Amino acid sequence: VVNEARPLEAAVNGANGAKPELHIRLNLAQAPETLAEELERLIASHPGENPLVFELTRPGDFSARLRARRPRAVRADDELLAQLRELCGEDAVSLGQQK
Repeated sequence: VVNEARPLEAAVNGANGAKPELHIRLNLAQAPETLAEELERLIASHPGENPLVFELTRPGDFSARLRARRPRAVRADDELLAQLRELCGEDAVSLGQQK
């Protein structure tokens, strides 16, 4: 029994064809000074269609969610995800819509 059917492209990329967002969570209290430069270099080398969202926190102080201006989107392939997880931490990187 099928409750819902939709094209595979819509199932993978969302109902409207939008690509899933790449979320990178950073604890600024623990981030090394070189992290921003390393992230910029890595992200710039993977242009694509997945929107990029940063979640910046400083526990006890603030939390902010920012959408990147440039590049606005990346190619969130396995290579980029692995490199980001190595740089930022395993739990700091996720792909998909976040509420």
